[in-house]
Amino acid sequence: ATDLTRLAREGKIRPGVNFERETNNIFKILTGGARQPVILDETGESQELVAEALAARLAAENVPSGLRAKRLLKLEVASVFTKDRSESELRTLLENVCDELSASKTETILFVDELTNFVGARAANEALVNALAGGKVRIVGGASKADYAEKIASAPELAAFFEPVY
Repeated sequence: ATDLTRLAREGKIRPGVNFERETNNIFKILTGGARQPVILDETGESQELVAEALAARLAAENVPSGLRAKRLLKLEVASVFTKDRSESELRTLLENVCDELSASKTETILFVDELTNFVGARAANEALVNALAGGKVRIVGGASKADYAEKIASAPELAAFFEPVY
């Protein structure tokens, strides 16, 4: 994972001032309960920019009080889902990621820019649903509207955990 908040503190990412409405919506969802925000856009470009805006605000502590001292990590999805990894290895890796996040006592928020690919794998679904159901992790996802509708909104057990941000 890449620590986007650390990069923001070091001035290595763009602050994303054009995404104030989206970042405010995400912070509202994160402080409002158990649902996880999912940034929906068709190209994927805005997802990364919104995540960077979130990280910049976290770094500056320009966030609701319940989110101060938190950091945003970006999961490197490509490195998680390699062709050489078996489903058992994938499940173990994802369970370890969720365990590490829960050990941080929810001080870490995980950004998963390809959420629909992530939840499309059975092992990922099991690890993620278990972690979300137990309140162990907070995530910000990214997806296209069509993929979200097909892979998350159409699966009630997953849809209950997520709230779209357009």
